[in-house]
Amino acid sequence: MKFDSDYWHSLDRRYIEKLDVNAKTLGISTPPMRDQLESLKTRIFQGASQIELGFMGRAKGSMGQGAPTPEMYGHEEREALRQLARINEVDTSTHVAPNVQGFAGLGERGFTDEAREQNLMEVKRTIDFAADVARGGPIVIHTGEFPRPVSKYKEFEAYPGEKEKQIHYLVNQRTGEIKRGVREDEEIYVPREKGILKDQYGNDKKINFFGKEIPLYEHELDDNGNIIVDPIKFERFKNDPKYMEKYHFKKGDSGAAAKAFYEEQLKAEQFHALGQADEYEIMYKESLETRQKILESLSFYEKLERVHGIDKEKLKKEIGTRVNFVPPEEVEPVKYLKDQLREWEKRMNYGQETAIAGRKNAAKIQEEINETVPVHEYGTQKSADALARAGVYALQKEKEQGLEKPLFIAPENIFPENGYASHPEELKELIIHSRKAMAERLWNEEEGRPSKEGASLGVYSKKEAEKAAEDHIKATFDIGHLNTWKKYFKGTTDNPEKEFKEWMMKQIDSLNKEKMIGHVHISDNFGYYDEHVDPGEGNAPIPEFVKKMKESGYKGKIIIEPAHQDIRAWTKFMSNFASPVYRTKLWSEEDLGFFKGRTYSPSYIVGGYSPDTGTEETDWRFWSGIRLE
Repeated sequence: MKFDSDYWHSLDRRYIEKLDVNAKTLGISTPPMRDQLESLKTRIFQGASQIELGFMGRAKGSMGQGAPTPEMYGHEEREALRQLARINEVDTSTHVAPNVQGFAGLGERGFTDEAREQNLMEVKRTIDFAADVARGGPIVIHTGEFPRPVSKYKEFEAYPGEKEKQIHYLVNQRTGEIKRGVREDEEIYVPREKGILKDQYGNDKKINFFGKEIPLYEHELDDNGNIIVDPIKFERFKNDPKYMEKYHFKKGDSGAAAKAFYEEQLKAEQFHALGQADEYEIMYKESLETRQKILESLSFYEKLERVHGIDKEKLKKEIGTRVNFVPPEEVEPVKYLKDQLREWEKRMNYGQETAIAGRKNAAKIQEEINETVPVHEYGTQKSADALARAGVYALQKEKEQGLEKPLFIAPENIFPENGYASHPEELKELIIHSRKAMAERLWNEEEGRPSKEGASLGVYSKKEAEKAAEDHIKATFDIGHLNTWKKYFKGTTDNPEKEFKEWMMKQIDSLNKEKMIGHVHISDNFGYYDEHVDPGEGNAPIPEFVKKMKESGYKGKIIIEPAHQDIRAWTKFMSNFASPVYRTKLWSEEDLGFFKGRTYSPSYIVGGYSPDTGTEETDWRFWSGIRLE
C-alpha cells in the first residue's frame, strides 16, 4: 500500500508549503505510562507506520502506577509486539525511560559510579527489549550530564548578569565530589610579585615542591616589611597572561582557568601549612637538643648524689664546665632537672606533632590540587565511557541475534537547564567523544590489534572499530527541545525571532555536516518549556527543520511526540504541513472539533469493511468524519 498519494481535498489550504512527509515516513510515539502492547495496537489502528515504544518506569516498575519497564514484557509479549509490527508493516524504535537522564553519574552527592551504572543498566535492558521487538534501530536516551552556565554561549543568558556571576564547577576526579564552583565575580588576594628570583648565575631559582619544580618569586614589601597582597577577580585572572603562563592554561578555557584560580587559593593555605610545619620543626629540634642537655645534667647529678668521700661543694663550683644545663643553686637539682625534662619533652612532642600535621595538611592540599579537574573534563570522560559501553553492548546484541539493521544508542538533546549536551555543540562533542571511546574499546591502538572485546565481535581493524562506533552511537535531535533555548536568547537585531531561527538552522547544518543525527523527534512549544502542543501550533521552526533534514539526505525515522492530545499531534502535523493524509475538523464536534474520549479507525479501510460513523454510539471514526461507501 502506498502512502505518497498526491490527492488533495477541495478544502486543502494551498498556501501551505508542502513537506515531503506522509504516514509512511512520519511516525508517532506511544504513551510511555501505558501498556506498550495495547498502545502499539492502538497506533496501528490509528494508521501509523513508524511507532516509537517507550517506558516511564525505572528499576522495579508498576503498570498500575503508570510506570512500565522493558523487563515487564516477557518473551511471549515481546514476540507478540514484534509480530504485530511485522504483519502490519510497521517499523518500531525504542525510548529509554525519560527519567533515566545523564550518564556521567551525577547525583545528589556528586558523581558516583553507582548512579552511572544504574542508568547504564536501564539502557541495557532497553537494548535487550529493542533487540527482541524492534530488531534494531535507535534506543533513545536523555542527556543532561552535568551543570554548566547557559551564558557559556554568547547568544544566551539565563538571567540578567549571569555571565558576570556564572559558576565554573570543579570535581575531585578520584571521589567524584563536586568540590566547589568558581564564580565569575569571585575575588581572592594574591601577593604582589616582582618577578622570579634568580640564582648567582642569573637562572630562575626553583625548588622541588611535591615532585614538581616550581619557581620562587620575589614579592614586594610595604614600609613595615610585610608582603603586599592585591585583590583579583576571576574574570580578570583568567585573562591575565601572567597566570596563563604560570598555570599553563589558554585564554577562553574557563574550566582550566577555574582550576588554576582554585589552586592559587589552595597554594596560600599550603604555604601557611608548610610555614607552620617549618616553625614547629625548629621548636622540635631545639627541644630535642635541650632535652639531651638535661639528660646529661640529670645523669651527672644522680651520680653525684651516689658518690661519697669527695668534696661535693667544690665539685658544684666546677659543674659549669662539666655539664651544659646547670640548675639554679637554690633548688634541689635532680628534682628540678626531672621537672624540666618533662616540660621540654612536652614541648618537643607538641612541636613534632604540629610539624607533622602541617606537612600532612600541605600534602593533602597538594593531593586536592592534583585530583581537582574542571567538571567538563571529568563529566565528558565519564559520559563517553558509559555511552561507549552501551554502544558495545548494542553491537553484542546485534551480533548474537543476527539483526539485519544496527541497534544504536541515540543520545537526545534535552533542555538548556538540564546541563551539558542540551546545546547542539555539546551534543556533537559528546557523540564524538563517545564514538572515540567505543572505538578504543574495540581496537588496541598501542598494540595495533583488536582488543579481546573487539575480536569477539569481529572487529579486526582500526577502521572497522571506528565504523562500528559511528553505526552504534548517533544523536537523536528534538527540534522542540532546541526551541526551549529561545527564552534565553538575547538577540542582537530588531528581529530576534528570525535571528533565533537562523541560529537553530546553523546548528542543525553543523550536526548534519558531521553526520551526527540518526533519529529525529518532533514536538512543538512556544520557546519556554517542553509542553508538546500540536506540531505547527507553537513557534518551533518545524517545516524548516524537516526541510533541512531532507536536504541533508537523512533517511532515518521522524517521530512525533504527543502529550495530552495523543493522536491529534500526528494528524495535526499532517493538516498543518500539507500532507496528503490528514483529518479536517468538524465544527460540530466537541473539544475544538477533535475526537474526545474516542479511538480512531484505520487509515485506509473502505467499502464494506468501513465502520458506520454516523451515530453517536460509534466508538471510532475516520479522520474526516465522512462515511466512506
